Amino acid sequence: MSDTTTALTSLPAAGVTVPELAKLLRVGQDKIRGWIKKGMLGAVNTASEECGTKRFVIMPWHLAEWEKRRNAGPAPKQVKSKKQTTRIDHYPD
Repeated sequence: MSDTTTALTSLPAAGVTVPELAKLLRVGQDKIRGWIKKGMLGAVNTASEECGTKRFVIMPWHLAEWEKRRNAGPAPKQVKSKKQTTRIDHYPD
């Protein structure tokens, strides 16, 4: 199990902020906000004003759902193509 997966499973029940999650996943804060804006990652807006600057908190269940969707699974098996070459005799006997 990777360090990131271990860290994601041991998040506080109160959730994490965008900067904390960005540091944990080693991505930019704008990428996290983009995922939230696109609906790929759930979050709660805890800003005091509805039209003010948004302050997102990502709850542990949001990350669990996000991880399920982003799980790559096992790598597909490589299929070796058997390239058949047909030889044409341009100079028949």
